Amino acid sequence: EKKKAKVRELAELMHKKTVMVISIKGLPSAQFQDIKKKLRNRAKIQVVKKSLINFALDHCGIKELHALVPHVDDSTAMLFSDADAFEIAGILADEKSPTKAKAGQIAPSNIEVKAGPTELIPGPDISALSAAGLAPKVENGKIAIMKDKIIAKEGSEISEAIASIMAKLNIIPFEIGIEPVAA
Repeated sequence: EKKKAKVRELAELMHKKTVMVISIKGLPSAQFQDIKKKLRNRAKIQVVKKSLINFALDHCGIKELHALVPHVDDSTAMLFSDADAFEIAGILADEKSPTKAKAGQIAPSNIEVKAGPTELIPGPDISALSAAGLAPKVENGKIAIMKDKIIAKEGSEISEAIASIMAKLNIIPFEIGIEPVAA
């Protein structure tokens, strides 16, 4: 009965002006709740099992919504609003926040370490920086990088060692937030 009620509720919501599939993959819960709160007056977000979303899409009586079915997967949610899809997508884009790299992520662009001083003190970090192909040198009691170096090429997977170096050097190449998939 709970599932039937949820499908009925979803089918009702699908009559709104904007029905959007959004990706919440890798999004921390606190940030997700914060974004939901900011959208409260404009949109309703439902995190529901894929099978229930697909069933509701099939039974809402709106043929155009069948195009959303292939976009629904395990890390998606549904957003419903009377506002325009572009307006909602703009709000979601504004709500992204910078985040550090994690091993296994794909570099969004070339990630470069610029030559110059760092805040790192001499010690084991020198060998970690050298292992990543950087040219570290001790200057004025801190580690300095001697020449610019791309440590992750666009489209390449970030290793544990490179992620660690980016964290130490405070390089924050990613943004995290709710990503519109289809509307």
